[in-house]
Amino acid sequence: MEESQYTTSSSFIFSGEMKSDWTFTDHKELASRRVNILYSATHKGCRYLLKALKPEYRNKDAYELQMLKEYRLGKSLRHEHVVQTYGMVDDAVAGKCIVMEYIDGCNLREWLTTHPSRSKRHEVFLSILEGIAYCHAKQVTHCDIKPSNIMITNKGENVKLIDFGLSNNDNYLMLKQSGGTRGYMAPEQMVRDATFDNRTDIYALGCLMGDLFPYRYHLLRAHCKKTQPSKRVQTVNSLRKRYLLWHGMPWGVLFALLFLLGLGIIIDMSSKPVPEPPSPTPVVVYDTITVDQQGATNAIISSLEPTIEAKIEMPNTADVLQEISEKFTQLYRKEIAQCIENETYNYDIDSELRRRCTMIVNNYCQSDNQEQHVYIREKASTIQQQLNEQFSNQLHQCRIAIYYRNR
Repeated sequence: MEESQYTTSSSFIFSGEMKSDWTFTDHKELASRRVNILYSATHKGCRYLLKALKPEYRNKDAYELQMLKEYRLGKSLRHEHVVQTYGMVDDAVAGKCIVMEYIDGCNLREWLTTHPSRSKRHEVFLSILEGIAYCHAKQVTHCDIKPSNIMITNKGENVKLIDFGLSNNDNYLMLKQSGGTRGYMAPEQMVRDATFDNRTDIYALGCLMGDLFPYRYHLLRAHCKKTQPSKRVQTVNSLRKRYLLWHGMPWGVLFALLFLLGLGIIIDMSSKPVPEPPSPTPVVVYDTITVDQQGATNAIISSLEPTIEAKIEMPNTADVLQEISEKFTQLYRKEIAQCIENETYNYDIDSELRRRCTMIVNNYCQSDNQEQHVYIREKASTIQQQLNEQFSNQLHQCRIAIYYRNR
């Protein structure tokens, strides 16, 4: 009974979308991702990619509706840097599946292992921006930009954007889902039922720039990866203009000018006459000292001795570090609990923890033993890093909560 219901519902979902005159042979399984399975197959001498549901997810409305949405979004896109979608078929091997362009090549991560030149990486990034800008012009947000979803063809090194399974469009009021890949997901994608737009892809492009140019464009990448979408670069075209500005900047000439400017300042300072130091104030030396003066001097020295000894003495360093660790842990638990429970807590929790931890360490560094102070501060910094890792999930929840309170 259930199977007939699924079949009827499935037929209704895909009615009018199926191509009945396409027959495929020579199926080869390529990959298996989440709920999908990918095949390469041949039709009339040409090779295509078939994207189908895994057997356990077939004939289920929720997954088939999602696949239909991906098909319709892909069908609406026609660009040289976007994988082409041809249609849908009910294949004997793959079942109901999307027929797409077969790309003979490798993904961006694999391509980067070949150590391409900077000029080639520059051309690839511009092609990626061109493809994403086209998708945004068609009101399609990719939502899962990452190296494995960008293919580089073996012939001509042409760029192709693939996998629009998580993509969104304003025409779809339902089937919107949060998701992505850790390391490329924008903060708003980590919150259930959150709204996101093209600026979500801007965040992922900032992460992608770090893969392509790990030692360049730090300020531009940081601007793309702002926590609040309103503070990021707003469009792909704006990002492209800023990138080209930084890329075309004659950094060698600028550094040479700065060097010459600094050299000129040094020469100018060296040419000025050095003023003679002022004559020292004459010092009066007394050959003798009275008995009363000698007694007063001894009294002052004797009164200072206990103070000097107290400053030199400090508790055992291990005990101090143990106390600091306990106080740090109490502080982290208190601040995290207050941030999650108190709705008025809306300031930067990371800065607040650093400030308070510094105050705790300063209380233990009041003596004149500078070597011990340096050692204690280094160990205290290590303790704080360990606590940041220990409470990383809770701190992440706090940052998200503060982000939405400050909106």
